Amino acid sequence: MISESSLATRRRRCLATLIDYIVLPPIALVIMLATGLMEGPEAYVWPQPVLRLFGLLVVSYFAIHGYLLARRGQTLGKKLVGLTLVSTGGGTPLELWRHALRAFAIPLALLLALLVHFNLAAIVALLLIIDPLVALAAHKRSLRDYIVGSVVHDHPR
Repeated sequence: MISESSLATRRRRCLATLIDYIVLPPIALVIMLATGLMEGPEAYVWPQPVLRLFGLLVVSYFAIHGYLLARRGQTLGKKLVGLTLVSTGGGTPLELWRHALRAFAIPLALLLALLVHFNLAAIVALLLIIDPLVALAAHKRSLRDYIVGSVVHDHPR
């Protein structure tokens, strides 16, 4: 079991997330330009833009973080800041599918809501606000951490 003292601080988690958010768009742009993902007119017919951009998000995320997540339980930002994602039950590394669910559960829910009804998407988008706010509680776990049973702790040096 992970001790409370080894949990990552909110400040370090925010810094790691900020790094990840800064790194993702340029890589996504390169992938988009290299593949011609949004070049044809069919790319702008509903629901194609949403589906293509979600696919771009998934591919870009794993192009940047896939190796580190699979081997060390870290994104690039978490590696630079010295944090690791582990399971709550024993502190073992997460399986790759749990990393994927953690990263894309809320965006996938938003995508599905957009495809079903636009007003529903506005409600689901509130999860994007609620998710990090949950991490302000004493356990320092976001909504996504609760979904997959993970915790972010200081990487042993």
